[in-house]
Amino acid sequence: MASSRFLLLILILIAGYIFISNYTLTKGRIARSNGQHLYLKSAVCGLIFFIISYFLQNKLSDYFLFNYTLNFVPNAFKEDIDQLTRAALLAISLSVFFLTLLQVPVYWSRFILNSTWLDRQLEKRFSNKFANFLIKVAEALWLTLQYTGWKYAQWVERASLAGNPVDELLLDVMLDEDGAIMTCDDNGKVFIGFILELPDPTQPHGERTITMVPIMSGSLCKDFQQLHITTDYSDTLLPTIESEADVGTYDSPSDIAILIYTKKIRILRRFDLGMFEAFFRRKVCACGHDIYLPKPVRQNIMLATSSKDG
Repeated sequence: MASSRFLLLILILIAGYIFISNYTLTKGRIARSNGQHLYLKSAVCGLIFFIISYFLQNKLSDYFLFNYTLNFVPNAFKEDIDQLTRAALLAISLSVFFLTLLQVPVYWSRFILNSTWLDRQLEKRFSNKFANFLIKVAEALWLTLQYTGWKYAQWVERASLAGNPVDELLLDVMLDEDGAIMTCDDNGKVFIGFILELPDPTQPHGERTITMVPIMSGSLCKDFQQLHITTDYSDTLLPTIESEADVGTYDSPSDIAILIYTKKIRILRRFDLGMFEAFFRRKVCACGHDIYLPKPVRQNIMLATSSKDG
């Protein structure tokens, strides 16, 4: 009897742990929890699934669809286990089911938004009116799926940050199509660019990194803390193309992305490219150094102004 109750407890913990350690909304907080909190949260979540499973087994046990989907694993043991253990096994199936249901919009939101092939197919029109009607209905459903999926993914990502101001700033900048970020480390090294990926909340604090596509880099003046731009990557990201042979070799922005460890960041802020271009690019620091003086000096290089261009 004691061994069966211990097995029941283990199954309930497994059901809860599978869900909270993989769901975007909770996995970041779980990664920051100690062992006791992890057991407690897994037990609470698993107990919720267990109660639902016990109710479903009593109400839906005669339904064919239920027995060959969610209840398939408990049924595989037939009469070898008691009802409570069967409910615990069903709790694991429910945990995986709800995890899949809630995570699919998060994982697929970027794929859905970037699916240009399907967008082109839905823009086609035919001579048959009924075919055009079906295409328009499919297009409306696809746009609704895009919007709701993207909004849900945004909400989950923001809620998972748990009020962390650094991560919230990075998320806001990444979602802003014209948003750029400036980082400065303890040595005064500055990188300015577009955020590609946020830090992984499941990683230890010392190993968390920001993935960035740099557009400029430099340093802060030691005497006046004024920005000095010494490298401009704009000619790499936005080349002046005179013919097809001039197209760069980079397939995507990730090919030239850099990783910045968050533990080394001393200053993190939004960077307004338009304001820099209009008011600061041609100014001189109080130390006598030009604010914008990349080496080698490049003339007439357009400054990147949108993350989409990167």
